[in-house]
Amino acid sequence: MGSHHTDVDYLARVCREAITGTSVTIVMVGGQTGGRKFVDWEIMDTLEKKHGLLGILVPGLNPESAWVPDRLQDNIDTGYAQYYYYPSSAEGLRAMITEAYEADSKLIDNSRQKRRSSTSR
Repeated sequence: MGSHHTDVDYLARVCREAITGTSVTIVMVGGQTGGRKFVDWEIMDTLEKKHGLLGILVPGLNPESAWVPDRLQDNIDTGYAQYYYYPSSAEGLRAMITEAYEADSKLIDNSRQKRRSSTSR
């Protein structure tokens, strides 16, 4: 059995490797997403690689119940990332991904400290 530290390092490495093969990261935003450290780490790695970033509200969730991760919100605020309701078609999703892919990387804000722990509300 590995230590907790080793497990965290492993998960962080898996996140980085998964993102390496992508050009856009989609964050499915639910009621606890904003408090999850691994979500923050994936967003951070995505921005370091200057890949596209897209937030999508989990289907059926009331928007007021959603917890948008702070790092995602920073980039929504700059105009780098977008945040949408769940698309009603593949064409809609394709358009969202294309928009994220074409975003100007000069708008990236990756200045937050890395989240060290997960929290819930």
